[in-house]
Amino acid sequence: MTLALALLSLLALGALLYGPWQTFWEDWGRQRLFEVRDEIFDMAADKRMEFNNAQYITIRQSLNYAIRFMHQLTWLRILYIYLSQRLFGVPFRASALEQAIDQIPERHLRSELEDKMVRVGRIMLYVVIMRSPLLVMLLAVLYPIALVADKIIAFGFAAQRQDAYTRSFKFVQRDAEIAEASAAA
Repeated sequence: MTLALALLSLLALGALLYGPWQTFWEDWGRQRLFEVRDEIFDMAADKRMEFNNAQYITIRQSLNYAIRFMHQLTWLRILYIYLSQRLFGVPFRASALEQAIDQIPERHLRSELEDKMVRVGRIMLYVVIMRSPLLVMLLAVLYPIALVADKIIAFGFAAQRQDAYTRSFKFVQRDAEIAEASAAA
């Protein structure tokens, strides 16, 4: 009886973690990306950017890709892309989004958009972590240790965390561009 109850509890936990839990974090991430996309739309509505500008169109389209492919965002997929690029010597290229932001001549506008993309990277990284029970457990153990170590020996954890946000967004953007190209073909 105890074994049956334990198995039933484990099954219920699995159903929760790979059902509503996954959907919640996908929806949470999409909603936050919609908010960032709306902020960029407001920038164009306030005449800080032009709606028909190629950079604005690329930025908006890239965010749409990220929103559309949020359900495919997993740490295994990011790891696969990273390792395949490393193993096969594929050079890391800038995504269309990065190129579009780099082409914006106004320094303050470019800086504001880069900050928004770091925020998008943070959102995507949270979604990746929270959708994975394994990463949640690892993070629960390793994150406090990293924070304490950073306070004691100041190894630059904050800068590494910021870089992780930026890198996660870049990987996801490249993946979304590949997925969109294959869907169009």
